[in-house]
Amino acid sequence: MGQQTLDRPTADVEEHKYKPAGPDKAIDCTETSCKPISMEQLQKDLGPEQFKKYQEHAASEATKNEYFHPDSPAGKMMNNFSIDSTGKGEKSADSADATDKPEGASKKEAGQEGDLFSDKRNDIPGDKKQDGASDKTKEDAKVDDKPKSEWDKKIEASGAFTVGQAKDAYNAAAADKNGIAIIIGSKDTPGSKELLDKLPELQKENPNLKFMFVDKDAVAQKLAENPNDKSMQNWDKWIKDSQKDCNGQPIDLAFTSVQSVKADENGKVGPDKVTSTHWTADINAGLQDQGRYAADATARNLANANLKLDFTPPANVPKAETKEEPKKEQASEKPKAEVPKEETPFLKDEKEQVDNKAKEEQAAKDAQAAKDAQAAKDAQAAKDAQAAKDAQAAKDAQAAKDAQAREAAERKLEEQKPKEVDTRTVFKEGHVNEALAKAKAEGKPVIFEVGLAGTDGSNYCPPCRAFNAQMEPKLEQTFKDKAVVIKIDPTRDPVGASAIPGYPGRFPYSGAGYVDNQGRLQSVGGGMLGFAGADSWTNSINQRVEQAKQQIKRQQR
Repeated sequence: MGQQTLDRPTADVEEHKYKPAGPDKAIDCTETSCKPISMEQLQKDLGPEQFKKYQEHAASEATKNEYFHPDSPAGKMMNNFSIDSTGKGEKSADSADATDKPEGASKKEAGQEGDLFSDKRNDIPGDKKQDGASDKTKEDAKVDDKPKSEWDKKIEASGAFTVGQAKDAYNAAAADKNGIAIIIGSKDTPGSKELLDKLPELQKENPNLKFMFVDKDAVAQKLAENPNDKSMQNWDKWIKDSQKDCNGQPIDLAFTSVQSVKADENGKVGPDKVTSTHWTADINAGLQDQGRYAADATARNLANANLKLDFTPPANVPKAETKEEPKKEQASEKPKAEVPKEETPFLKDEKEQVDNKAKEEQAAKDAQAAKDAQAAKDAQAAKDAQAAKDAQAAKDAQAAKDAQAREAAERKLEEQKPKEVDTRTVFKEGHVNEALAKAKAEGKPVIFEVGLAGTDGSNYCPPCRAFNAQMEPKLEQTFKDKAVVIKIDPTRDPVGASAIPGYPGRFPYSGAGYVDNQGRLQSVGGGMLGFAGADSWTNSINQRVEQAKQQIKRQQR
């Protein structure tokens, strides 16, 4: 059977290719995306004649060696695919039966297979394995009988994969070397409806991403119907872990996680790393770069993976051409002695052999002479390079001496200059030690605030953005001559942040204190403050400043 592509029968529609994905399903792929398709729909799309060819093709031995055929080892593995990662090496409900493993396999190997994607930051749950093909068919039929709500229709119209198609989403991303954007939302979650409306546009703008919409209401409903559903338990946990703010508090907004895809040594596809996260529906700009990063990472991860996704077999290898047997000479033909010499090119006379030997000997002499000349040239170049290196070393040594002399003279002049009075109130990254020294010298309290800098969307901490917008411009004027203020972003100055009490920890957090006799910053007033508005924060800090003043007086007695 030659190379064949089963396309839709009409020529005026986008080209489609179909690949087996189990006994009762196939995968419909175009140049930009892949999605599952039932046998009934496939038969309608192909027509009786092409559908029969597809069935013959799906059952062929060549197809069984392809990646998605259910009867191949790789196909069986993909039928049992799960994105569940317990991180403990336990065998999930999605893993293959013990009989699939060779006898005598070690416990270590079994643990590694169950814990393929155990990075806690990137745990994404997956589809629950069905008990059998017949049960799955019945369940699909039961689901199809239920009338779809307007919200379900909206999700379907968006073109995104759903929780029930998680395996297909990751397979499609692997097939096209794409990243994957997983959206958490519901009909009552702010930003969800707007994001679904924008999904067709986002998919066109980001061809390097596959999109999946996780309806958290549907997950909760399935979990309520079956509390022992491990797949829904994993999805529920991931949803709750993802929808939290910087302080770990639940936040009900549409959420998008952009990830790359990888495969294990057996070709099993699953999540790799989270490249970015986005809140609400205004995510167009962020996806442009992050989608490319995720796709690039997927391409690198799968560069050496055997992920052949086209169900068509290799083209037939053309038969080797056979040479006809030479005809036997007839008695009437010329005798062999009269055959022209050019028809026997491997026969050489003695003179030609001698000439060739002389040419070979001369070529060897010329090659040796060239080799000797190059060796002499290389030796001279090495000497010249060493001489230049020695000269440069001497020059560098003299330059170092001159620099030391200049630095000494500059330090002396600097020491002779009158010291300027430090009138600053607010100290930021890189100046924590200066702030502590000023507070100690002047006997002033210290106010500190630890959080991410900036007020735009690049700052993913909402309370940090609020503090920066409402309080940062007022710090200098509000606490001038009252205290020394340290405003620090720990991602920019982790060393300076380590001098702040309570670091590391959640942020933003604030407090007040004083510098003890050992030059260390001590906090007063109990736990660290978050930020719930300018007035509340200012009142709390002023109370702690008064407590810090009392501690300074006691220390000075």
